[in-house]
Amino acid sequence: MQSSDTINLSTPLEINYQHMQAETHSASRLVHLSYDPLKNELDRIRKVTEQTMKYHEDMQLQLKADFEKELAELRRKYDIKFQEIEVEFKQTKMTLDTSLNLVCMNKFLAEAFRFKCSTLKASCTSAMQQDSSFAQQQLLQLSRQESASRPSLVAGSSSSRPSATNLQESLHNG
Repeated sequence: MQSSDTINLSTPLEINYQHMQAETHSASRLVHLSYDPLKNELDRIRKVTEQTMKYHEDMQLQLKADFEKELAELRRKYDIKFQEIEVEFKQTKMTLDTSLNLVCMNKFLAEAFRFKCSTLKASCTSAMQQDSSFAQQQLLQLSRQESASRPSLVAGSSSSRPSATNLQESLHNG
């Protein structure tokens, strides 16, 4: 037969058993270990499986909690960013609306001014045309009166028509 030291070092089952004894030595006080090494190994594997499952569930819960926490922080962060760009957009839109209203008002005023000026210009032009036709009529009458009051030296001569000097004098005097 082989010595127990040789068997413990040569097979993994024996190594695991030694490892299990070190891990469960404190648990062995609570749970009575049987002298059957296979039963002890099965108990140890069940216990490790339960611990592994509990650890796995705890890790999943922790990850879910961390995820929810980070998601809430991320949501808050982006809610703040959305609010910031909304405020910026509203300010820009208000500035643009104010500028648009100002330009529209100036356009309206410019059109009203142009219309007023064109109306005044038309009335001034028609008044000036009336004044000039009236002045022409007066000049014509004056020239006729002068020609009637002066005897003509030569019939059909140019002296029967008013001279340019006479026309200018009558314009200034009239």
